[in-house]
Amino acid sequence: MMFRNYFFIKKNQKISDFIEEFEIQKKNKKIGIKISNNKKFEGMISLSDVGKLKKKNQNLAIDKFINKTPIKIKENELNNDLYQLLQKKLKKNNVKNIGQVILVDKKNTFLNLLDYKSLFNDYEYKNVCVIGLGHIGLPLIVHLLKSFKKIKGFDKDIKKINNLKKLKFEFYEKNLNINLKNSLENNKIEISRNIKDSIAEVYIICLGSDLVGDKIDNKKLIDAAKNLGKVLKKYDLVILRGTVPVGASRKIFLKTLSKNTKLKCGEEFYFSYLPERIVEGNSLEEFMKIPQLISGYSENCLNQIKIFSNKVFDNILSLSSIEEGEIIKLASNSYRDLNFAFSNELARVANSYKLSGSKLIEKANYGYERNNISKPSLGVGGFCLPKDPFLFKKSLNKKFKGYKLADLSREINDGTIKFYGKIIIDKLKSIKKDKYKLLIMGLAFKGSPETIDTRNSPGIQLANFLKNRKIKIEFLDTMQNVMQKVFGPKNNYSFCLNHKKINDYDMIIIINNHEYFLNTINNNLKTNKTIHKKFIFDCWNLLDQNNVINLNWNYLNL
Repeated sequence: MMFRNYFFIKKNQKISDFIEEFEIQKKNKKIGIKISNNKKFEGMISLSDVGKLKKKNQNLAIDKFINKTPIKIKENELNNDLYQLLQKKLKKNNVKNIGQVILVDKKNTFLNLLDYKSLFNDYEYKNVCVIGLGHIGLPLIVHLLKSFKKIKGFDKDIKKINNLKKLKFEFYEKNLNINLKNSLENNKIEISRNIKDSIAEVYIICLGSDLVGDKIDNKKLIDAAKNLGKVLKKYDLVILRGTVPVGASRKIFLKTLSKNTKLKCGEEFYFSYLPERIVEGNSLEEFMKIPQLISGYSENCLNQIKIFSNKVFDNILSLSSIEEGEIIKLASNSYRDLNFAFSNELARVANSYKLSGSKLIEKANYGYERNNISKPSLGVGGFCLPKDPFLFKKSLNKKFKGYKLADLSREINDGTIKFYGKIIIDKLKSIKKDKYKLLIMGLAFKGSPETIDTRNSPGIQLANFLKNRKIKIEFLDTMQNVMQKVFGPKNNYSFCLNHKKINDYDMIIIINNHEYFLNTINNNLKTNKTIHKKFIFDCWNLLDQNNVINLNWNYLNL
């Protein structure tokens, strides 16, 4: 807590005499304080008042111009609710910005002059609850434990809660599971499916909007607001981190929350939209590297999220509105999808000239900083990229109907599987066998950073496209053991259980960019001595083409 310098105003002092003294004292940024003979606080003149005094009759007594009702706090009010107390006082006095606060005792005896900003920055939230314990929520909890001794977690999914209590984790994140295990065993994480067990001062919503068919589904967002409405108290801080359409934070989430609490946002509770931008598979590292974009419903809300964010993140950037945060999140993923669409379309163009699209792009980017064309891919999977461009488009329809890039990029990226699927079928037919064996390297939607997330997996999409075509399909994944247990029996996926058996396949397709696949082939691939052709389709250019050809395998790439 910082103290401001001050000097005492003399009784019946003329304005001219006060200004003369002030000019001497201002070098030390001192402020005039008026007290009575018995040390009772009577009033003050702030730095901003001095300019007005210079325009007054200099022979008048300074007493007439003293602010007798500045913001005051009592010594016994210096507690954790100080910031909320000050906000009440500011509202009551119809004051928005102040530089200093008067500290008095119960008898109004002047004790000191406090720096408001220092008081503001000293306010500290202690209890945090994360709502939504999935790919966003669980990594966030682990990160928050660096700043808090204990974190609460809420999810209405009973299966998810029970699995966590049994230390069973539904997905993989680098270093996440071991951190979760240790924290749960040491009672640093308190999880529940009863929101009333999760009362806190800060609530972070790690849920967003879904796309069902061609319609936006805000059910998770609305349910989260309704559940939070049961426990939200005055002056709590609410942070939304899920991906939502533009305007949904204000028009759907906040509208639902306010309706269920009767509390006024910006005055009785504080709201911030803080878009989640970490990459799946490497989230714990990225929390420390990627700037956190903070936005507030009001200036008060933005100030509150600054206090919290400065405690838990190394790098923050303030935004002008919550809508700006929503657009940035959707635009970021839409841009990536569009960039992938351009590279995938370019790869098809190259293919028509019997050129390698990936090699062409690599050369186009080489030493040319103005180019940042992505590598082409067999498809663009995961949970976010296939969804967010459409969320962006649909949320713009009312104000900006001309946005067409989402449809175009999705059309290109969704069509990539079919385009290369037909090439794969043609190559297999050239082998002239009755039945073909195909190995797909990469069941997860990506290989680096590692994950077991198969949502919109290009590997699965390709397998679905090729099924019922006399092709036996098996998978190999970087996290083979986990994948077998989680996805094998459930979905009837077959796996290559012996790496030496890769020579038995008619075609090997490397979909994910992980060193594991490179090493598997380099260590196990043997010369093809059969009369039949064999193919390796290297979608990421991991292999040395000449080495593959020397082993009598046909080499394909994007």
